[in-house]
Amino acid sequence: DHMEDPTKMTKQAVIDLKAKLQTALDAEVKLKALVIDKRTNAQKKKAEAETWGHKAEQLLDRVDSKQISQEDGERLAKEALAQQAEAQAAFEKYDHDSQEQQKVLDVMDKKVKEMHDLIDKAENQAQELEMRQQSAEAEKDISRELTGIGVNNTKELLARMQRKTEESENMAQAYIELDQSNKSTKDEIDEVLGKTNVAADDALAALKAKRANKTDTNA
Repeated sequence: DHMEDPTKMTKQAVIDLKAKLQTALDAEVKLKALVIDKRTNAQKKKAEAETWGHKAEQLLDRVDSKQISQEDGERLAKEALAQQAEAQAAFEKYDHDSQEQQKVLDVMDKKVKEMHDLIDKAENQAQELEMRQQSAEAEKDISRELTGIGVNNTKELLARMQRKTEESENMAQAYIELDQSNKSTKDEIDEVLGKTNVAADDALAALKAKRANKTDTNA
């Protein structure tokens, strides 16, 4: 039972049913053809019996009208009636056989329709089982991942990466602060003087420009 795949088993059942249906249809066609043949022969024999009956009456009419002798007329009329009886018997046999075979055909036709319905139901069930099985497999995989060690490892990995990032940021900030705190006295003096000299140079340039403008005005 554990080795059986519901979807595959149902699909195989559909394939088997379709093969049986085709066999049943072939048999039904042959039986229907036989019924048609019996009915056709029955109609022929019925018409033949009616024809012989008319001929017997026509012969007696000829006797009555003195066209033929009574002896010949009755002899031929008897033969016509014998042919009529034979054709009638054949008609009744063909008609009886066709009705009996029609009963069998009706039963077979009902079974074929039931098989059609069963195939439709099995095909729908196969599709439903396939979708349900796929859904169940997906749900099982998701549940296994969510409840398994994989998710825990992922959570731990994310937390670890978060901590590493924070550590890297803290170390970068520490290097900056350490660099600023580790300047030598000479570096501090040069930094202060550099700023002062720049300010003095700017002030001197401004003063020179002012004096030049004053000279130009006096002239």
